[in-house]
Amino acid sequence: DRVVYATTLLSGKGTKEDPYLIKTADDWDMLRTRTNRDTTKNEYYRLENNITVTSTIGTDEKAFEGVFDGNGKTLTLKFSNDNDEPAAPFAYTKDAAISNLTVAGEIQGSGRRAAGILGENEGSTLIDHCTVNAAIEGHNYIGGVSVGAEGSLRIENCTFTGKINGRKDCGGFVALGTNTLVLKNCVFDPMSGSSIRSGATFVNKEYAALENCKYYSALGTPQGEFASTFAKGSGTKADPYIVGTSEDWDRLSYMTSVSDTFGIYFKMSNDLTVTSVIGSEDTT
Repeated sequence: DRVVYATTLLSGKGTKEDPYLIKTADDWDMLRTRTNRDTTKNEYYRLENNITVTSTIGTDEKAFEGVFDGNGKTLTLKFSNDNDEPAAPFAYTKDAAISNLTVAGEIQGSGRRAAGILGENEGSTLIDHCTVNAAIEGHNYIGGVSVGAEGSLRIENCTFTGKINGRKDCGGFVALGTNTLVLKNCVFDPMSGSSIRSGATFVNKEYAALENCKYYSALGTPQGEFASTFAKGSGTKADPYIVGTSEDWDRLSYMTSVSDTFGIYFKMSNDLTVTSVIGSEDTT
């Protein structure tokens, strides 16, 4: 029940019931070799351990076409591209699915095109229940989850909690919009020190469909809904957000600056001394 690639063995049969198992960095490299030289179409893979890798999967000519289950494990990638190829765990995919994966580490685009999970895709790709907690940095086309694609891309139930720094045409989740791009039930909660000089909170294109996507800090052009961090309340008339500390006041100040507070209820519960103001000429 093993398949031999060069001198390395991967356990499993590559089926849904008995996937090929990725246990070590060497196994990851063998998946890379198989993708580049053969085919992964309709094959199933599962990550068995937390591993640290320095290589990416797929090329422009030979994309990953299988199903990859992260199995709740963490893939730590330390990678910097020295050309125009995407810097991401899966550089290229085609009709693939990636799920249940956490990505950590440091991912750098020497000039452009870096992301937390996916570089570019063709066909239809699904990214589901994944978390990016990596530091991603570059100049242009930097995405928290994906650089972009030519085909259909769905990102569902995913969270970005890493650090992202990009200058132009960047997105907290996706740098370049695809023909069909849907983000559903996603959360953007970047580390302090993150910045997007030109781009948007989730997708650097207007025609992406965002469903129930929330942010704790809006980078670039705000998109989605502000995710309240108030300790008490739900923002309704019957259960207003409670502003009981100077930190709560600062949250309200930030919330007003990046999102619409119309119809949201707040209530002060204590005397406060504050250093920020609520509202501006553009936001009230």
